[in-house]
Amino acid sequence: MLDRLSGKILHIDFGDCFEVAMTREKFPEKIPFRLTRMLTNAMEVTGLDGNYRITCHTVMEVLREHKDSVMAVLEAFVYDPLLNWRLMDSRDFSHDETLDVPTQVELLIKQATSHENLCQCYIGWCPFW
Repeated sequence: MLDRLSGKILHIDFGDCFEVAMTREKFPEKIPFRLTRMLTNAMEVTGLDGNYRITCHTVMEVLREHKDSVMAVLEAFVYDPLLNWRLMDSRDFSHDETLDVPTQVELLIKQATSHENLCQCYIGWCPFW
């Protein structure tokens, strides 16, 4: 959801966080997060390659560095058997290979903006925008 006053992006569907949506039976999501043309067109002139990508790199580095603290804060979610914390270990695309932050961010953005993945998403949130 996009806050109309501040322009901030808010996550509203906590029931589908932490890759749970990718494993559900009806309308499994094929994308790690929603990054449609509607969102990218609202970004600065550099789009995905400006502040967005820099912020993604910074956030991923902080998550990796403070993985234990994040896990402690989200302890209730950690014990959910559906969860898979591959992102924290940078193994979300290959179980054997650890990716550096720029490569991991690049692959996540490509997966989130892939037309092949977006066309398989639930029609109700208009992924084609």
